[in-house]
Amino acid sequence: MNLFKRSFSVSSISDRYDIIISGAGVIGSYCATHLASLKSLSRKKILLIDKIKPKPIIKNEPSVRITGLSPLSTHLFTESGVWSKLPNRACKAEKMQVWDSHSSSFVVFSDSINRDIATFVENDVILKSIFDNIQLQHNISTHYGEPLNDIYISESGPITVKIGNNEVATDLLIGTDGFNSQVRKLAKINWTTWTYDQLATTCLVEINSNINNIAFQKFLPTGPLAMLPISDKICQVIYFAPHIAAKILREKSCSDIINFLNSSFVAPPTKSNLTQLSEYIFPPIKGFQKPPQVVDIITKLASFPIHFGHASNYFLKPGIVLLGDAAHALHPLAGQGANCGFSDVRFLSLALETAIENGLPLTDNGILTKFETDSQRHNLPIQLMCEMFYRTSSTDFPLIAAARALATNVAAHSKFINSNMISWAST
Repeated sequence: MNLFKRSFSVSSISDRYDIIISGAGVIGSYCATHLASLKSLSRKKILLIDKIKPKPIIKNEPSVRITGLSPLSTHLFTESGVWSKLPNRACKAEKMQVWDSHSSSFVVFSDSINRDIATFVENDVILKSIFDNIQLQHNISTHYGEPLNDIYISESGPITVKIGNNEVATDLLIGTDGFNSQVRKLAKINWTTWTYDQLATTCLVEINSNINNIAFQKFLPTGPLAMLPISDKICQVIYFAPHIAAKILREKSCSDIINFLNSSFVAPPTKSNLTQLSEYIFPPIKGFQKPPQVVDIITKLASFPIHFGHASNYFLKPGIVLLGDAAHALHPLAGQGANCGFSDVRFLSLALETAIENGLPLTDNGILTKFETDSQRHNLPIQLMCEMFYRTSSTDFPLIAAARALATNVAAHSKFINSNMISWAST
């Protein structure tokens, strides 16, 4: 970013927008349609840009890229009109059962208020529904195929961004361009990051049950293994494992993969003496439900690297904002990455509405600082929780394994802890 003061004449700027959103993935496109749907922002001009033109294609076969929407995210989708555009390709999970390979302890998370703890939808389905919604909104323009090359700050005027060879002025620039955010780099916002020694290896499987409304997650010695409902008889399986274990799994035959998944989910626990003592003092709850059996592999296995990332600022004066993975990245074992991004959009929209209601500019320092504070207070605890789960679940040290069993039992027995964890993850 050129931080030296620079002035532009109106004639040197190809156009002017109130808000430019850089990054037309799920978070960026949703941010555009959500802001445009707000009555207070209906007269604001919004430009959505991306160096690649998004082409969400809904195929007959489900895709392996899935998002688990929290109740709050589904509520936001409903408010902005996106939910009504979704085809019948969403699957609701009423419960999530979590357990450990080193104990008999398990916990079942459920939500008595919203009933469903998550709704699983393919990314392309979400994106296509958002774009369908954008087509109906008069105050959104799109520009694809050219990169964001630079950002300029003038002394008394708007921010100017260089898109390809075009210079476009805006009051508010929102970076939703992902983990390798160009907006964040050009703005020189500090970024703390590391890569986990794990890959997320995933595929879609067919199961032997017609009742598919529970999400399962078991912590294996190599990493978490999850089974998430996608439709009546189809689940997504995600295995968070070291690179070598992921490579070995990808090289297995279809029948060997099926055997690995089924045996991993039902294998009896390996308990240390400390864990047995822990369970004797505080016995596990009853009612463990076995996951359905995998009968077929529908898609090829695909692996993705896992990163942690945290931007020191979500807001930089005079009007640069980061949302989603551009601002924060977390271990996906709790499935909260996208929901944190949708929550960012919610906090930003509340801040912008407050600015309009009080006759303030969209880039008011106090308003955007409050957005940053609210978003960070929401996201940082979730990032730390996922980090704690990753660190404590990736060891079979007896003392830590016994502590995990005790913590699981406490959460399983306590309706207060259970309901508050669900409420926290849903807001």
